Amino acid sequence: MRLIAFTLLALPALAGDPDVPSLIRQLNSDDAAQRETAQRALEAVGETAREPLHKALDGAGPELKARIERILRWTAAEWEIDAEAVAGEAYDREIGDWKRKSLAPVELAGDELAPIRGLFRMFRAEALDAHGVNARRDRLLVSKAGDVVFWIGEPVQQRALLERSRILAVDEAGVRRAGSICFAMTRTAWRTGEDEPFEPARLEVSGREAIYHEHTMTLLSGRIGTYREDDVCVFGEDGILEEVRSTGIADLTMEDEYRLLGEADPWLVLDGFVADETRDELEKAQAKKEKKPPRHEKK
Repeated sequence: MRLIAFTLLALPALAGDPDVPSLIRQLNSDDAAQRETAQRALEAVGETAREPLHKALDGAGPELKARIERILRWTAAEWEIDAEAVAGEAYDREIGDWKRKSLAPVELAGDELAPIRGLFRMFRAEALDAHGVNARRDRLLVSKAGDVVFWIGEPVQQRALLERSRILAVDEAGVRRAGSICFAMTRTAWRTGEDEPFEPARLEVSGREAIYHEHTMTLLSGRIGTYREDDVCVFGEDGILEEVRSTGIADLTMEDEYRLLGEADPWLVLDGFVADETRDELEKAQAKKEKKPPRHEKK
C-alpha cells in the first residue's frame, strides 16, 4: 500500500492550497489508489478539512461514510475510539474458533517512539485452540483512525508506519529518528522472552543508512547457532524507507563461537541455550573493557 510521505520537521505543504472538496470526491472513486491517496491527503490537511468532511457525511453511502469517519477520528484532538475494544474485536475475528486467553496493552515507551505514541496503540494477545493445547501469540497495532494491523515488524509495515506518521528521513537527523522508530518498533514484535529494549547507543548513522549494532549470539539446541551483527534500515533520497536487512553469521561454527567469546565485545549479548559458566565468563571479560558506542570504521 502506497501512502503519502511527510517530513520529519513540519507538516507537509501540499502543492498549492489543497482542494478539499475534490479530495472528498476522490474518497468515493472506483480507483483504490486514488481513495487511499485522498484519505492520506485529507489527514495531512487536518483541522481545516474537518468541517467539510462533517458536511459530506450527509447523504454519504456506507463505504464513503466509513472512510470519512476514519479521517475524522485520525484528525481529532483526542482519541475517539476504545482502542482495546477495537483490538479485541479484530483479534476475535482473526482467531475464529480459537479462544482468546488475554489481551493487554504494550507501552510504546521511550523518546524515540514519541512521534507515534499519540497516533497508535499496541496490544499483546494470546489465544488457545479448542482443546486448550496449542497457543498463538500476536501483537496488534491500532491506529487513531481505528485501523488494526497484526504487527510483526516486517519492512512493509515499518515503511507504512513511518509514512502514516508523517515521518520522512530527509537528513542525518531524520535518518536517525526514523531508524530509531524502526528498530524500537521491531523490538515490540513478539519473541521468546521479554521485549528487547532499544538502546540508543547502539544506533549509528552512515549516509542514508541507520545501523543498529545488535551483536547478538544465539546458541541453539541441535546446532551451534547464529550471530546477528547489525540491523540496517536504508532510506532513499526521497526519505522513504527502501530496505531493511541484517548482517552476521547464519551458521556459527565452533571456531566462530570461541572467537566471539574470546573477543568479549562489551556489546555482545548471549541468547538461547547458554551455560551459566559461559555467561559468567563473558560478563567478567566484558567488565574489563571500556564500553564505547559500537561504530564501523569510515571507509
